[in-house]
Parts: sequence; structure tokens; C-alpha cells
Amino acid sequence: MPWTVFFNSPMGDAFPAMMWMAGPDRACRWTNRRWLEFTRRNLAEVLEQGWTADIHPDDLERWRTTYRAAFAVNQGFTLEFRLRHHDGQYRPVVEYAGPGFEGGRPAGCYFGFCVDTSHLSIDTRERERLLADVRAANRLKDDFISLVSHGLRTPLNTIMMSAQLLQISLPDHPDVSEAAETIIDCVKSQSQLLDEWVDTCRVVSGQAELTLDAVDLARLADAALTSVAAKAAEKGVTLSPAIGVRPAPLRGDRVRLTRLMVNLLSNAVKFTPAGGSVSLRLDCPEDQYRITVSDTGQGIAPESLPLLFDPARPREPLKGRPRKSLGLGLAFVRIVSELHGGTATAFSEGPGKGATFTVTLPATGGAGQ
Repeated sequence: MPWTVFFNSPMGDAFPAMMWMAGPDRACRWTNRRWLEFTRRNLAEVLEQGWTADIHPDDLERWRTTYRAAFAVNQGFTLEFRLRHHDGQYRPVVEYAGPGFEGGRPAGCYFGFCVDTSHLSIDTRERERLLADVRAANRLKDDFISLVSHGLRTPLNTIMMSAQLLQISLPDHPDVSEAAETIIDCVKSQSQLLDEWVDTCRVVSGQAELTLDAVDLARLADAALTSVAAKAAEKGVTLSPAIGVRPAPLRGDRVRLTRLMVNLLSNAVKFTPAGGSVSLRLDCPEDQYRITVSDTGQGIAPESLPLLFDPARPREPLKGRPRKSLGLGLAFVRIVSELHGGTATAFSEGPGKGATFTVTLPATGGAGQ
């Protein structure tokens, strides 16, 4: 049965979850009876943009950003937020949404349903006990990260100083100087990987704070392109920047947003063979900033797309090639995007057809949400 027919049938109206359908303009076109009963509103009140009136004010911008980003790339999303019940209390709900398809083609609508999870709430004392356990586990993890970081940095610093001493002591021995330079490059690479790992762990655990400032995304994009230019040239990959109208300054973390773009570009270069191209596009649709990195590389299998931003499930290298990193780059991209109130998504038509990564950030200062 076509989705549009289902939604406008007694079956859709009798569905136990709160259901909705939006048109190509993202405006609400229909909700089922369960939604109206939950909010105690009539259909006329929730149509167009009225359906967002019952979302908790602190969750509304995050909901809008997620919804618009998913709608723009024709992808589904899952989101937790609070929705006002007719008794005046905000209840936790989980929303599952996605584009409608008929005959394998987009149906020109977007549909979703919300499930009230308030009945799943646990006892307050049990919640506090669980939170205490989580805090204790986080402290142990932070202690472990600090211990490992210190244990790795000490020998790396010693190796670096020894290699530099070799360069200074034996300047007339080209083979020694070349070997020392190789050692120094390897140490720098390992130090960078260690910094990435430590910072990602801190961000994931909520220990790292964003340093917010007015940043020019176009300048950060230029810096990111410069950072990966040598690697791309060495591999024979063409970098194609497409920075049109320079957007107004964004309030964000300059260092981490730059690294976000560097991670996306480095990832694209790594998975693109010689002769391919990588593009970085920066634009400002409506009230968002959008960073898009596309490549003509190996592509991604559909079943792997949902796992790309999981640090435990990094993007697979080409067959026969070893993995050269821990796969933290894309996890960092997702986390930093969310800390700025934005989203990170990935798209590929399949193996051999390249990939596109899109980061959307709210233009209204969503950082820190």
C-alpha cells in the first residue's frame, strides 16, 4: 500500500504511535488521531508549522536542525526529545522518521512516528545509583587515558630528540640524515594520532570544552585544504574547493572545526585513487551552514553507511590495503558537529561510486547544546 494512502486510511489513524506526514516543503500535512489525543489539539492547529508548538523549547532547535538536515539529503533519522502532553507536562519521546518511497522512487513526502517513553522511566534512587556507576567508570577511563598518553609520549619525545641529535651530529652523512628525517616524520605522525585519540576520548566523555568564538568558516576551509594539499598531490588526487558566497561568522570552536574539515578531507583523499578528485563545498542554505566533502573514490556499501561515524566501526580500506589509523576521524566529525548543535551524514551510491559527507551547523549559535 502506498504511504500516502496508508496515512490517510483508517489503518494510519488507528496506529498506536503518534504519526505524521510532511510535504516537499517540510510542512506538516497530516497527523493521526493518536497525535491529536496526546496533545489535545485539532488537526488545523498542527498543520503547516503548528506541529512544532508542543516540542520543548530547549529541544526545538536541535529537532529542527536534525529534521532539515535529514530532509535535505533524503535520509531517515532517529531523535529523542520532549513533547508536551495535554496535561501540561513534557514527556520524553523517541521519533523515527524517513522519506516515503513508492516503486523505489521518492514519493514526495516525509513520514515519521513518535513513541512516548515516559512509562520506561526508572526509580529516582536507581537512576542516581546508575549515574554514580557511570561517573566512576568515566573516572577510571580518564585515568587510563592519562596513563596511556603519558606512557606513549615519553618514549616518543626521547625518539624525537635522539633523531634530531643524529641530524646535528652527523650532517655530512646523507643516509643518516635521511633516516633521521624518516624517524622524525613517523614520530610526528604517531604524536598526531595520539593527540587525536586523547581529544576524541575527552570529547566523547564530555570532558573537553569548546572554545567558542566568531569564526570564518571560509578561512577554516582554506586552512584545511592547505593542510591536506601535500598529501593529495603526492597521491595524485585533485583538490577542488567550491567556496561561493562567504557566510557570516559562526560562533564555534576554531581549532576543532578546522580539524573536522581536515578529517573529512584526509578521509576522502585516503580512499580516492590516483587520478581521482576530492571537493570541498561550503554554502549557507536558509539558516544553516553546510560543509560538503565529496570524492570519486572507492565508495561505501549501503549497509556500512549507518556505522561510519561509530569509532568502533571505521570505514574499511580497499581490499588488500592495511588500515593506517584507528578510525577516530569520522567519530570526531560527528561528535563535534553535535556539540555545535549540528549533524553529520554520509551518502554513497555504493562501492566504486565515491562518497559524500555533509556537516550542517545552525547559523543561530547552536554550539554547546
